[in-house]
Amino acid sequence: MIYANSSACKLLGYEEDELKGISFFDIDPLACAIHKLNDHIREENEINKECVFRKKGGTLIPIETSTSLFSIGKKQCVRKSFRDISKRKEDEQRLLQNLEKEKELSSMKSLFVNIVSHEFRTPLTSISGSVDLLENYWEKLDEGKRQKQMSSIKTSIRRMVKIMEDILTLGKLQSQESKFKPQQVSLNNLCQKIKEDLELSMENRSIEIKGDFFKQIYADETLLYFILVNLLSNALKYSPADTTPTLTITVNEKQACFEVEDKGIGIPEEEKDKLFNLFHRCKNVSNIKGMGIGMFLVKNSVDLHKGTIEISSQESKGSKFVVRLPLGEPLLVPQKQFP
Repeated sequence: MIYANSSACKLLGYEEDELKGISFFDIDPLACAIHKLNDHIREENEINKECVFRKKGGTLIPIETSTSLFSIGKKQCVRKSFRDISKRKEDEQRLLQNLEKEKELSSMKSLFVNIVSHEFRTPLTSISGSVDLLENYWEKLDEGKRQKQMSSIKTSIRRMVKIMEDILTLGKLQSQESKFKPQQVSLNNLCQKIKEDLELSMENRSIEIKGDFFKQIYADETLLYFILVNLLSNALKYSPADTTPTLTITVNEKQACFEVEDKGIGIPEEEKDKLFNLFHRCKNVSNIKGMGIGMFLVKNSVDLHKGTIEISSQESKGSKFVVRLPLGEPLLVPQKQFP
């Protein structure tokens, strides 16, 4: 190397004397191809391109170069002027990522509209049918048939309310409006509410709750309710009517552990990693109603607690979800035991 100005020295991390003492091959890994470009340079006078230079110490940086030939006497030389384009490359990468996110968001919005439209259509159709039947044949229907239609309407309304609650929760999480609000939580009271709500919404089904449900913990009660209700409602939805899903609670000084286990259809092994993706539904539940939002929200609610959720499952045998929430301020106050 014959000459390097101060800007080149600063960019590459060398002193001028150091640069003069090394080969350009030490800086430009592609310099070995220069001789192949000589004819092209003669034709074009100058070549502009992007490449990678190696700084002192081995760090690689993206560079925009301008290369031309000149002569000193009979000796042919190569002149390279260059500038660091690291910032530009970072901006380009960020732009590509944003464009990809926009593309993904647009696709998800379309999918969301289709799913929600379908999920609302079913209960609305059921409500409309029951209302028409009651309106036109009220006098001809006995009390049992009237109550059956009223029960159908209530079930459809509860389903629509659940869909709306999931959509609102999703909106809060996506807009980062959902805030973590830890407080003293009576597991006994929480379990009573969960059991009552689930057995009301899923008639003739029950759940079993055991373990440390008589203790108090420090957690976000709304999020914890959401986590457990979703896991237990899935356990009921995807398991035979003659089985009883269980919730086992274990609390110690460091964490609260919630295990939800069922004897249901299980999760295909190849889909376990996708289970918490938004709108994902496993291939073996296509005939069962759902939007693919619940497990995504469960995972986000667990994350807000800085907790973990694990899955163990076998198709046709059942599933077990284990949620572990760290307890920064455990409150192990005995209470009246859950019946």
